[in-house]
Amino acid sequence: MIFLRSSVIFLLFFGFFSQALAQHKEAFIISDNDAYLLNRHDGYYTNGLLLGISYSGKRDSSSLVSFGIRQDLFTPGGRDFLDSSSVDRPYAGHLYAWLIRKKFYHPERFYYWKVQTGVIGRNSLAEDIQTALHRWAGLGEIVGWEHQIPNMFSITFTGGWNTLFFSNLSTKLAWKIIAQTELSAGTTYVNARVGAY
Repeated sequence: MIFLRSSVIFLLFFGFFSQALAQHKEAFIISDNDAYLLNRHDGYYTNGLLLGISYSGKRDSSSLVSFGIRQDLFTPGGRDFLDSSSVDRPYAGHLYAWLIRKKFYHPERFYYWKVQTGVIGRNSLAEDIQTALHRWAGLGEIVGWEHQIPNMFSITFTGGWNTLFFSNLSTKLAWKIIAQTELSAGTTYVNARVGAY
């Protein structure tokens, strides 16, 4: 099965960033939106915007630190409802800051930890952002944000390990398998996964 991720990634290399981003640093913006797939469906995880900076230490290039802010928007699958009892998923927004540290033992073997903290609910400004984007793009008014989940504080801790499992680089069609594990726990996400890519 092939999964298509609706992401557009932009790297910023202009203006006053030009000196700061030389060699060991980069700034980035990642935008996720189901509208990028042109499928005319706007529901569930509908939009995400991430602003971040990554840098490696000058003395320890095997370590990478990234931090930034992100906002995620979630909406019901359908908008034809009369009251909150008919909503299949409540409106929700999540605005949070995050910090990740990766330690590389090999170009394809590293562990990482991540901490993120922020707010969920009206304080995430998700309603304001989606309303402004829809007005700007001429997509019509959004109805239903009065049913969004209440405000709450969020914090999540994550740790993981990626390692090269098998590779065949000696043929014309080179390929490799990288195994990964991850564990998250907190007020917003609790999960564990093991897999490979």
